[in-house]
Amino acid sequence: MKILTCLCIGFLGIVNNVDNPSIYNLLQHWNKMSLSVLKENAASAITGQERELYQNRLEAMPEAWEGVDSINYKSIRLLFLEQISADFNWKDKKWAVIEVVKNGEIKRLVNYLIYYNGSQANIIAYRYYLDKWIKIHEWQEHLKMVTLFKKKDKVPMDKGSNVGDVIVTSFKSGFPLQSAYFVENTLDQGSMIKSIISHSY
Repeated sequence: MKILTCLCIGFLGIVNNVDNPSIYNLLQHWNKMSLSVLKENAASAITGQERELYQNRLEAMPEAWEGVDSINYKSIRLLFLEQISADFNWKDKKWAVIEVVKNGEIKRLVNYLIYYNGSQANIIAYRYYLDKWIKIHEWQEHLKMVTLFKKKDKVPMDKGSNVGDVIVTSFKSGFPLQSAYFVENTLDQGSMIKSIISHSY
């Protein structure tokens, strides 16, 4: 009876979780794009050290972004999408997310949601703390989405300024359009991305 009860609870949990297919579809596309960018960066890395870092991230991908081909309902990205859905409707809108992952004994995660309100870009910073995303800061800036994807923002490891990894992804409605991944010390100090991160990180 206990086994049957556990199976029923597990099944009901799965059924109850499949209540927002648009979020789950977005998550899968997001994860696949991130994986693709990581593979490209690992293949094109100039130095062995940088290549090793990208390869390390690839090996950690299942742990960090479970749900590449299926849904992990405890995914940190899924929790983030559920959190921002309470404040922001992304349908028919262009928006972006900057993820900052500071590795170490204690991993620190900060995400930045960017979306437009008229001529201004709204930016909301969230920190992952105690298994949930908490809004920590909100402000507005004049910026175009294209400024988040400049080729010159990626620099050699000895010239970068980011302490942790930085992942930038732009979206149109529920689909990712473009993504960039910077392992530690490969993001230019003068980039718009760095300027945004400096507000609350």
